[in-house]
Amino acid sequence: IENAKVGIFVDTSEVLIESSKIQNMSEVGLVGLRSKVLLRNTLMNNCLLRLLQATNGGEYEIVHCTLANYEFYFNRQDEAGSVFINQQGANTMIIRLFNNIFWGNLKDEIVFSGESLDLSAANNIFRTQIYKEILNTNQNLINLTNQRTDSL
Repeated sequence: IENAKVGIFVDTSEVLIESSKIQNMSEVGLVGLRSKVLLRNTLMNNCLLRLLQATNGGEYEIVHCTLANYEFYFNRQDEAGSVFINQQGANTMIIRLFNNIFWGNLKDEIVFSGESLDLSAANNIFRTQIYKEILNTNQNLINLTNQRTDSL
């Protein structure tokens, strides 16, 4: 899916996205509202506002994916590439992140905000300053720069 305003919008339903590319959106690659989203072996890149926005509960499982937002032809000031926002009063948001890359130009390319977030993350590579202590477990790698990754 390329060159749209929003690549995929999921509202209170269930979707499996597998072996796909979602790129070059003028706003967001994937928006999930109170949904169950299973994202597997997918590349999401270069979306003007953000790659992924999950909001107000739901379940988000992301496995073997690359979410990378670079500013080649646009300017993101402080919009993280992947954002999980659970507003007050929303049901618990379940977030499962396994063997992914969350990367881009900004110092924080992933954000978790709100209450009732149930997060599990293992074997990922994250670009983050805010969450580096929280995510530096379960063989996650944080802020890799100029390092060989032959052993990964």
